[in-house]
Amino acid sequence: HWPQAMLPFSDDELAYIRALDADADAELLARELPILRPECVRVLELTTALLKRCADAGMTLYEIGSLLSRPFEGADEDPSELERMCALAKAAHAEM
Repeated sequence: HWPQAMLPFSDDELAYIRALDADADAELLARELPILRPECVRVLELTTALLKRCADAGMTLYEIGSLLSRPFEGADEDPSELERMCALAKAAHAEM
């Protein structure tokens, strides 16, 4: 639907993404919106890290969005790639 999402990031966009600071954003949210649940802040931290790593790896917004989206078939019952990665990390941590 958005063909521009398939274009690579420009140098300016990459610089902007690299400058994102999830810790500072989390502090701002905690200060300005204290009722925000910790799980919501964790999503901010996780997705900011994912965006930075994927952009540095040369992925497009379309490719990054595909990691976050559940498949259309199956009535959204199948997890997204990000959900799968989180479940694997959680299981690996539990085994420690």
